[in-house]
Parts: sequence; structure tokens; C-alpha cells
Amino acid sequence: MKSIYLFLALTIPLLSFGQSTPCSIDNFGNNFENAEFGLHAKYIANDFDVEESIIMEINKITPTIVRNIGVADVFIYNDDDGQPGTLITSFVDIIPTSQTLVSNNFGLPWYEVELDLPSTVSLVGLTGGSKYWIGLFVTAGSDGGSGNFWEVKTNGDSALTHTSLDQGATWTPSPSGNDGVFQVFGSCSIVVPLPDGYCEIVEAGNNFENAEMGLDAKFIANDFDIEEDVIMQLDKILPTIVNNIDTADIFIYEDDNGKPGTLITSFQNITPTSQTQVSSNFGLPWYEVELNLPNPVSLEGLSGGSKYWVGLFVTMGSDAGSANFWEVKSNATTAVTHTSLDQGDTWTPNPSSYDGVFQVSGICSIVEPEPIGFCEIIEEGNNFENAEIGLNSKYIANDFDIEEGTIMELNKIIPTIVNNIGVADIFIYEDNNGQPGTLITSFQDVVPTSQTQVSSNFSLPWYEVELELPSSVSLEGLPGGSKYWIGLFVTAGSDGASNNFWEVKSNGTTAYIHTSVDQGATWIASTSNYDGVFQVSGICSTVEPEPIGACEIIELGNGFENAEFGLNLKYIANDFDIAEGVTMEINKILPTLINNIEVADIFIYEDNNGQPGTLITSFQNVTPTSQTQVSNNFNLPWYEVALDLPNSVLLEGLAGGSKYWIGLKTTLGPGGGSANFWEVKSNGDTAFTHTSLDQGATWTPSTSGFDGVFQVFGVCSEEEPEPIGACEIIEAGNNFENAEVGLNTKYIANDFDIEEGVTMEINKITPTIINNIEVADIFIYEDNDGQPGNLITSFQDVVPTSQTQVSSNFSLPWYEVELELPS
Repeated sequence: MKSIYLFLALTIPLLSFGQSTPCSIDNFGNNFENAEFGLHAKYIANDFDVEESIIMEINKITPTIVRNIGVADVFIYNDDDGQPGTLITSFVDIIPTSQTLVSNNFGLPWYEVELDLPSTVSLVGLTGGSKYWIGLFVTAGSDGGSGNFWEVKTNGDSALTHTSLDQGATWTPSPSGNDGVFQVFGSCSIVVPLPDGYCEIVEAGNNFENAEMGLDAKFIANDFDIEEDVIMQLDKILPTIVNNIDTADIFIYEDDNGKPGTLITSFQNITPTSQTQVSSNFGLPWYEVELNLPNPVSLEGLSGGSKYWVGLFVTMGSDAGSANFWEVKSNATTAVTHTSLDQGDTWTPNPSSYDGVFQVSGICSIVEPEPIGFCEIIEEGNNFENAEIGLNSKYIANDFDIEEGTIMELNKIIPTIVNNIGVADIFIYEDNNGQPGTLITSFQDVVPTSQTQVSSNFSLPWYEVELELPSSVSLEGLPGGSKYWIGLFVTAGSDGASNNFWEVKSNGTTAYIHTSVDQGATWIASTSNYDGVFQVSGICSTVEPEPIGACEIIELGNGFENAEFGLNLKYIANDFDIAEGVTMEINKILPTLINNIEVADIFIYEDNNGQPGTLITSFQNVTPTSQTQVSNNFNLPWYEVALDLPNSVLLEGLAGGSKYWIGLKTTLGPGGGSANFWEVKSNGDTAFTHTSLDQGATWTPSTSGFDGVFQVFGVCSEEEPEPIGACEIIEAGNNFENAEVGLNTKYIANDFDIEEGVTMEINKITPTIINNIEVADIFIYEDNDGQPGNLITSFQDVVPTSQTQVSSNFSLPWYEVELELPS
């Protein structure tokens, strides 16, 4: 029977070695029943198992062999699915330590052959235990005879004996189902479990090449780096120091451009947990000195990673050397050792560019980035001052506000509740004039994700109860912001209390807490003017306002009834109409296509009597912004393909409205279809789909009367019709050749003429003026023989409607100043 005399099984996050104990694995024989022939002529291998969580340092093998041997080659293999696998190590020409005769069965001498390995082999029992193989090849000994045999048995309980005629390249299992007889000896240790998240940073030495003198006389500091998004709770430092120490002062610093910076914290008179001598180089004792910190220090790896420094100052120990030295090395990859003679006020780098040898260890965690758009609304408490009773017997609701223009996908609620709960019913309400209104949605029997006690005020347990919603709830902040309400009803939990309470506060800034004893039909506000304590969180996004005048033209589909074949082989065009008086700046096209695309060529045409006409503009190789699958009709993928135009295209609706055409040609995408198709419909109300095989030179309408499915987006403006009789008199300039100075110090007047028989109602004047103005006084005069005459009317302090710079001639700003008359 195969057994291991030291058995301890542990679940291990990381490996560390405990105390070592002698151990063996015994694969006992079955009364010398049989033996595998040819150990002197071929490799023979047998397996053994190392239990989970055991480290075995093998140092001896004792196989049972027929006839004595000269020397043995020993091979240690990993397992490969029940046969010898990768070679771990091998030893050649091992002379047996002893060969003890244990049987003369079948008239042959059977020996226990003791083979001490030249060096130990470390084998680890991983999760579930690990199988390894011992392979042997021997030379015949003084017994002579026809060969050597390795004892085997038929009652084995592990893998069968395997043999190899090609030095371990291939293996054959025993055809008789035999298993080998042998023992494996060594020392075993358990795998000591390290805490979840245990981590260490090791600045390895360089064969004890040198050391910084004076650790008992000055501060010495060395740096280490923490990766981005890692938080390390540092709790142990393990420097290598020449001569033992009595106590150590420990300093943790931020980095200041490659040297120790601001002191984060310090610990005085720390007694080492252990001091283990690891070298006697230069005839001096070198120790790994284990220093456990009284309290862990939290250090975070910020963007790009963060550097920190460990500083030490020690008192000398019992070795009574001339000084303490901190081991350093010349093959550093971080900042060099720094020393300070003034208790860390100033620092000097090592002139030989040495770097320190040490380890820091602790508990590491990864900073989980919040999801993109993560947001939370927190109604903070007021020192657990009070709580609304009866959350397990009535509905209690509290409000929160979402800012204008924000959409929150609410997915978590964290109320603070006295006494733990079983489950919660959650209700989301609109606001009704400062109280819960229309129910938006509800969730029943939500089990808390966690309940964390945060206070024992009034000798009661107060919990932050994390409630994740089964599905997110979309809430929008409308103009002016929007108020919503969270309602809760719970069952009491394991604390065994008769009531649950929702924490409230007297310093709230939103609506008061409301309660309902009729399942939300009516609500009563807190008579003590309390407000609830809770958090809501989710994913927030900003509602992007549509551009002023945003508009779209939609040619709706008809249930994905059909599609025009060959969009990657020919031009396909569909029409759309712009109403009279509307100008549209087209910036996006959204056709529905079968099979995704790589790029598209886009063509905008005028209309030519119901078919594409003159090309207005085109865009080549436009990459889709998105391709969203919207159907699997006919077992084909139908996509809405968003194509943003590189430049907007201005199209105008002339008298009676104007028709335009969009043409497309695509290259097939990676989806694997044979062609692209443009969705069409039979219930269209515009011109039919047209196709062209000659790059738009000629067009053919759909023979089935189909019309395309697509959308056109852009910015629309409507032409304001001029008032009936609108007119203007323009005194055009002459390239800004000159200007009359002093309009702000004197009156300046210019004339204009009105034709015979015309009456003009003047409402605006637009002079061109150098330098902008604040206000203008305006005077209208009759003519007096070629100069201003009688004053007709005047307007004081008229503020310009606009001032538009039209020139910088003579390096001066020239403005068209629009002045609308008050009457």
C-alpha cells in the first residue's frame, strides 16, 4: 500500500514554507511476486503522489531490485496524463549507499537498493495532489546474471509501471497491469497559507557584494514601486543588515523626484521578529532582519505607478560590531540608496550608485475602477441622531434629485437601517408636489448584498444595507432637475428585533421623509421634519441636447420584407424630400443593410425627373460609426449602419419642395456574407429605388416598385419670409478705403434717396464703424439743399443688435453695426 507519513491539507492562495519534518512515501511489495525485466537495458519508471499542500524535498530512493547493481541513473519526471512527462531533473552514475538482501524468491537475490540523491529535489503537491515519476537505468553488479529486474506487484493502486527503449522519448505501460515497489524519502513541510491578497516586493541582492555603512549613525533609505491601481497594506519590512540589531526606527516616505520626500508615517524602537544569518561574506554576519510594523500602512499605486521610500535607523545588537550596514548592490533597477545625517531633512544619493537589498510585504488589492459614468447621490447622516420606526410594518420613502440633463441608470440603494433585515421590497416613485407620486417600478424580496454595521448608537446595531436592483431603472433629470422617491418595506432579519428603523436626520436639505400605512396609496410627511439617510448609485450620462434645429427624415421599413441585392457590386440610390423654405445641413445617413460593411462610398444627387440627376457631392471610403443588428429575418443579419458625413451638405427646399437622392456603394464587411443588400419596402410613398451598373451614368428603377429604408439626419432651418414690401437701400463700400474720425465726439450724417412714389417705413440702420460701440444716438433729418435740414425724429442710447467685424484694414477693426429703431 502506498502512503505518506506526514499529511496536512490546506487551501493556499500563495506558497510559504512551514517547519520541515522527515517523511517517506512507501509503495510496498506483494511478497516478491514478480519483477520487470531489463532495468540494465531500458528505462523503467514508476509513479508516486505528493498530497495537496505538501512540499517534499526528496533526498533518497529505495527500489527493490533483483540482483545487485553497479551504478544507477535516476530520473524525476512530471506526470503526463498517467505516464512519465517532462523531465524535472536527473542524476547519473549514483553509487548505492547500501544494497540489502531481502528475499531469495524464485532462487534469485532481491535487494533493497538505497540511492542517496546528490542534491534534494523539491516537489509540490498542488490542488488535488500531484503525481510524479521515478525513472531508473542501472549497470549490472557483482552478482552477474542475465540482467536486473525492478520488483512489481499486481495489487498496485496507482499508475502502472512504464518502460522506455528510447531513453524516455516514448513510454509503454506494463501489459500485465503491474506497479513498481519502492520507497521515496525526504523532508516534508506543509504549505503555510498566506492571507488573501498577500504580496511582496523583493529587491534581491547581488551575492552580498557591498553594504552602506552607518545604519546606527544615520538615516538610510531605499525605494520601492507600487503598480498603478494597486493598494498595498504594508505590514512587514525585511532588510539585509550586517551585524545584528537591537531595535529599528522605521520611516515611510513619499517620493520627491527620485529621493525621499514627505514623511507619511514612522515607527520607533521596533524590536525585530527574527534575525536570520544568511551570509558570512567578508567575515561578517549578514542578517535578514524581520521588522513587523505595529500598524499597516496603506500605499496606493497612482496613475503610472508610485514610488515610495523605506528609511531605517537602528541601534546595535549583541554582535557588538563596529557599525551596522544595510546591504546594497550595483545592479539596481530603481533609484539609488540615499542617506541623511540630519534625521531626514536633507538626503544624499549613494555616490557609487548602489541600491538597497530588502523586501516589503503586506496585503495587496486591486483598485476596481468605477464603471464609466459611475455616479452616486449621498444623503449623509447626522451622527445616527434618530431613525423612523416601523420599516417592517409600513412603507417609508425618501427623495433624491437628478440634475437637469442627466440620465441615471439606478442600480443600487444603500439605506442605513437599525437592526438587520431579511429581504426588502423596493419602490421607485415620481414626485407629486413634494411627496411620492406615480409608481415607476418595484422589486419584491430583494436579498441584501451586504449588511455592514456602522454604529451601535443607543445600544442598537445600525447597518448600511446594500440592495442591488434586479434590473436598472432609468431616471432623467428634466428641465430644472427632477425629484424621485425611494420607498422601502422590509422583513426583520436575524438580529431578532421587533422593529426595523430607517435612519433620519434633522439637517436635511430635501423633502421630508414620508410614511404610508396603506401600501403607498396615501403618504404622511414626517411631523418632526426629518429626512432619510441613504445612498443611490448607478451609471449617469449627460443628455446631449440636439443641435438647434436638429431634424431627421425617416423612411420607415415594413417588417424587413425585402432588400435590394448587390450594394457592394453596384450603385443603389433612394430619394428624400425637403419641404419648401427649409434648408437642411445633412450630416448623417442611416440605411438598413443586410450583412455588415467595411466602408461606404456616399453620393448626393439632385433629382432629374424622378431619378438621380446631377451629382452634388460624394464621399469615399466612409467608415461606419456603428453597425447595430436590428433583425435576423430570412436568417440574415440586418444592420442599421450609421454613416457620419466627413462634411455636412447643404440642401434647400425650393418652391413646392425639392427632391434629392442618396446613392451608396459598399465594400463587404467581415461578417462572411456573399453580398450587401439595402432594405426596401413595397409601401413606399416616394420614388422607387434606382440602381446603376455604370457608376451613376445611367439609372434603372426597381422593377418591383420597391422603395428604400433609411434615415437622414442634420440641422434644419426655415427661411423667414421677408415682410411684404421689404426693401433696403445700400451704400456699398470701396474696400474700406477711409473713415471719418470722431463719431464719439461729434455728429456725423450721411444722406440716402427714396424714389418718387415710394413710402419707406425705416426700421433698421447698419453703418460700418471702426472700433465697436456701446450705444448710439440716431437722428433722421430732412434735406436742406444738400445738407441736413429739419430734424424729423431721434432715438437715444440705442444698443446695437449685433456688431460684426468685416475688416482689419489699416490694422483696425471695422464693424457692421446693426441698429434697430425703437419705432
